[in-house]
Amino acid sequence: MNDVDCSEVRAALLTPPSRTALERAARTGRSKVDGAWSRFKAGDTAGYLSSVAAAVDAAYENGAHVVALAQASMAGASALVTRGEKPLTSPATGLAAAVPAATLLI
Repeated sequence: MNDVDCSEVRAALLTPPSRTALERAARTGRSKVDGAWSRFKAGDTAGYLSSVAAAVDAAYENGAHVVALAQASMAGASALVTRGEKPLTSPATGLAAAVPAATLLI
């Protein structure tokens, strides 16, 4: 894979998916952030995160209501987004799901 895939409007499912959720996920869009992976591999973190944030802003400009960044390495781009809500990120979503689960173990 030469470029990083980022998900637009991908549902973050914390429970087993229902048929409706699966059908909705099948209708979501995905976009490729051209050049992002090559920037990441070259160590250009600022360029990588900037290109991901620009793709998020473009998704919102094109009508997206929710954007989810599928890779943990993309989480830093959230702070650079200037349009719409901050995107969902895998580290934040995972932590939000883990904290309640951990308290059940105490």
